Amino acid sequence: MTTPEPTMNLQGRRDADRKLSELRREARKDFERHARAQADAERDYRKAMAASFAIAKSEGLSDKRAETEAKGQTADLRHKRDLAHALARSALLRIQELERDAVSVRDLHATSERIDGLTA
Repeated sequence: MTTPEPTMNLQGRRDADRKLSELRREARKDFERHARAQADAERDYRKAMAASFAIAKSEGLSDKRAETEAKGQTADLRHKRDLAHALARSALLRIQELERDAVSVRDLHATSERIDGLTA
């Protein structure tokens, strides 16, 4: 006969809640840092794109050719912007994941209480 898995007691729930709260706090700080980096990268890209376009136009290029030239000159900044966006999105997804984990802990504890006969 196998021994049943232990259920989650109140202290286990408190410990899990505390740990998840700490992880959510860290994840929010990460998101804030990545969101700021994303905004900075977007600003840098747009400024460089506008400057490159203006220079290309002043050299007599057509709008389409000036745009193509500006895109080529700012490709590295666009790459940096896109990576910053992905990191911010990833940090936000981490926050959402931790919130789902908190719900799972709550549900696990509630189920444990029912199994242990502590609730009606």
